[in-house]
Amino acid sequence: MTDASRAGAAKLRGVALDLDGTLLRSDHTISAVTLQVCRQLIARGVWLTLASARPPESVRQFGESLGSPGPWIALNGAVVFTPDRRIIHRCALPRDIVTDILRRYRDRNDVSVNIYSGFDWLVLRHDPRSDAE
Repeated sequence: MTDASRAGAAKLRGVALDLDGTLLRSDHTISAVTLQVCRQLIARGVWLTLASARPPESVRQFGESLGSPGPWIALNGAVVFTPDRRIIHRCALPRDIVTDILRRYRDRNDVSVNIYSGFDWLVLRHDPRSDAE
C-alpha cells in the first residue's frame, strides 16, 4: 500500500464487496494482490464483508479465504449470516406463496424448481439446469 492509500484505509470503517464482477476475476478466483489488500484492511481493523447473489455456502467459502470475520450477505440480501453458519437475518417468502409456486410448477419440465432454505438447497427434480449449478 502507498502512503496515500494507507491514509485512506486509516479512515475506513468498513468495506462491503460483491463477489462476481467485483472481488472475483473472470475465472472465479481472487487475485493475490486483492487477497493481500483485503487481509491488510482486516488486520488494520477495517470491517470487511461480502454481499452476493450467490448462495450462503459459496459466500462463506470466499469469506473464510479472506479471513473476514463476517457477517456475510447471500442470496441478494435474503440471508445474513456469521462464519459459524448462524443466520442473523432471513427474509423468506411466505409459506402460502411457496406452496403456490410448488403447486404451479412442480410438474412442468420447462421450469427448474429449486429452493434455498438457509444453507440448504432443495431441488425438486434434477435436470440439466440444476445439474449445471
